Amino acid sequence: MSNDSVKVESKSDDENSLKIETEQRKEVIGKEESRAQVTVRVSSFRLLHHRLSFLVRLDIKESKNEITVQHLVITKSVVEGVKDWINTHYSSIAVNNRSHVEIELKFGQIVDKYTRVRLYGGMRDSRIVRKSWHFHFQMEVDDSAFEKAKEFLIHLQKESNEKFKSSIHDSTDSMYQLPEKRVTVSKDSSGKLEYISKNRISDLYIVNPSSKYDFRLSMSLKLPLEKTIDVSGSIPEYERIKRRRTWVQKDLEFELTTVTTPRQYRGPYDTKATISECEMVLYPAIVFRIFDKPNGAFREGVDDLVTSMSKVKIDAGHEGAQSPEQLEVLVDKFMRNARLLNDVMSD
Repeated sequence: MSNDSVKVESKSDDENSLKIETEQRKEVIGKEESRAQVTVRVSSFRLLHHRLSFLVRLDIKESKNEITVQHLVITKSVVEGVKDWINTHYSSIAVNNRSHVEIELKFGQIVDKYTRVRLYGGMRDSRIVRKSWHFHFQMEVDDSAFEKAKEFLIHLQKESNEKFKSSIHDSTDSMYQLPEKRVTVSKDSSGKLEYISKNRISDLYIVNPSSKYDFRLSMSLKLPLEKTIDVSGSIPEYERIKRRRTWVQKDLEFELTTVTTPRQYRGPYDTKATISECEMVLYPAIVFRIFDKPNGAFREGVDDLVTSMSKVKIDAGHEGAQSPEQLEVLVDKFMRNARLLNDVMSD
């Protein structure tokens, strides 16, 4: 046999071996890809099953006693939960900072982070839900709801003989992340600047399946900065142009705000340049008086603002009970006013 024929046969054998090895590799890769796809499908199924079982568990959970105010129903568990939430975070706030604490309730919807579909629709009652990685609080009310709320609050203002006072405030808020802290510079229509450092202490989410909007309660430390901070060389991370109308009754505020966000500061889901926001603010002073003077006289700072569309109860204070009862009364009235305004916007 010639050397040339030996070389040809060797080359042929090498090619065959290479083909076999290639096919084997393809087979292994194919199995690995199939296994990966199965793993993904199983993981997706488990995630879906977890979400569904979580919702079912919430749905079948028995309701606690209810507080009924005319046609309004609030589960006792919500009032207790908000009271416990305030109690829990009270001790973490330094005495000298208590006057700078802000407790606000935002109206919006708890939606899926990716689909933007509202969650917890299968539930019956309002209740507190834990923050989950897959949900997002969409802090916005539609234009129709915004107008209904405004008309309602204007009506209350007239019925109260202007004791339920209102004001309009225009401002531009620019947020800067500086090396030492996050700073908000607020500029009003007169050009006056206010420098604020705002830090979130905690959030609490309440789902209201029978109403149009859910709630997000936030407790924040809002510290005014005495020294002027130079931000001339910094680019703001975020900017909001606001027109806010505020109605004040003692230690409670109702705020309706139109917010315009310039295009460069909008996120991928922020399709609208201007949105409407509705919120309530509970002044902290009254909350801390409850804790600091549990046996002293206490005048409720949150009144029964509304008993009906045509009657406003404005000055309904009373001498104090012990602090747990005082706080529950305060929270109950705050939540009833929030629920009433939600019902107005849901009609």
